[in-house]
Amino acid sequence: MGIGGDKIRYVSGFGDQAMNEPIILKEECIMKKFINIIAATMALFLVLMFSPILAESVSARNWEIVTVHGHSGHVEYMDRVQNADIYKGWGLNIDQKPGLFNWIHFSIPVPYGAKVRYLGIQFKTLSGDIMIADFHVYNGGIFIYDSPPMNLTSTDNTYRGNFYVIDMGVEHAINSALSLCINIGAGVEAMNHAIQIFAAGTLYFNE
Repeated sequence: MGIGGDKIRYVSGFGDQAMNEPIILKEECIMKKFINIIAATMALFLVLMFSPILAESVSARNWEIVTVHGHSGHVEYMDRVQNADIYKGWGLNIDQKPGLFNWIHFSIPVPYGAKVRYLGIQFKTLSGDIMIADFHVYNGGIFIYDSPPMNLTSTDNTYRGNFYVIDMGVEHAINSALSLCINIGAGVEAMNHAIQIFAAGTLYFNE
């Protein structure tokens, strides 16, 4: 016999207080604790995948991670791209023309009022002569973040399975819509100028 899916046994009381009381078996308690531990471990794994540096700062808060696929990105200047087939099943593949820059825009869905500080991308550059130069973040039509200038490249698979994290420094309450804009630039060397983007996302707080 069970209550709420738990196996029970009945014990008798003493004297006039004799009664049947459901007692959850010890192994059921152990199993529930084990499931709770697994759930907590998986939650921590998600944070660590986004960035190990975030684990301590978000562990005690009500947070969520939302990501969008790389091929959902919008390329602003298509006339500066050398290849026509930029949208792939695995992501966005842009072969940028030498000596030119471009912008890639991602809309990342978060609940109204979500507090956002951390965003991230999974990407790979196919040489050291194509790089990410800047990140911009918008709350609807309001510009809320401009990253320091950078020459960010990743020619191995470091950020293919892990996110490169963008820390805006402070939290912003999103009361419109969240947009991540990536400024890429190609050099003029006789090298591959392709960048591949697999995902973009954010870790947000919703308390």
